Amino acid sequence: LESAYRGLIGQALSTSDIDKILLGLHERVDFSTQKIFQDREMDFGINLLTKESAYASLVRFFKWEQSQIEHLATMGQHLQINTLETKLEADIHVEGHLIKMKGVIDRIDYCCDQLRIIDYKTGGVEQKDLNLDSSFIKILDGNQPKALQLLTYGYLWKKNMAKSDNLSAGIISLKNISNDFIPLTEDKKPFNWLGIEEQFSDLMRQ
Repeated sequence: LESAYRGLIGQALSTSDIDKILLGLHERVDFSTQKIFQDREMDFGINLLTKESAYASLVRFFKWEQSQIEHLATMGQHLQINTLETKLEADIHVEGHLIKMKGVIDRIDYCCDQLRIIDYKTGGVEQKDLNLDSSFIKILDGNQPKALQLLTYGYLWKKNMAKSDNLSAGIISLKNISNDFIPLTEDKKPFNWLGIEEQFSDLMRQ
């Protein structure tokens, strides 16, 4: 996904951009799988099935992305990818201990007047996985690791960037792409990032 979008960073995506990606997708998947698995034969047996499954998943994703671009255009909106594979880090002090937080954000884009932190997942994700209660009890119990990951990314972004108004963080699942962008929420409402620094510090203390 990173290599497909690399030449399109900082510009409004068009449906023709996605068409071009789809045209070269099979070759890109061949190159990537060969690079990862090196000397393994990828054109037979289980390796071929794995490669073709990855290709089919990516086709579904890019066609979904294309439909999103078309829908946004009808509303006078656009989709723009700002950064890919963004590495961020920050220090947090918890009860006299210094903790170094690090993360790599798959994608940061701009959509419908909103800056979105996006994590790609190959497995299934549902909205309930990302809906927090105000006490964060499920995170503390270890039952919402995906939500904790997004909270961490949001914290890192807020600590590193001077301006981050109208922020959202969520997941795009390649397995159930029909769920669209699944945002982090709190009590089933958009998550409020204004106090994330203090909230995250409190969470780490617990």
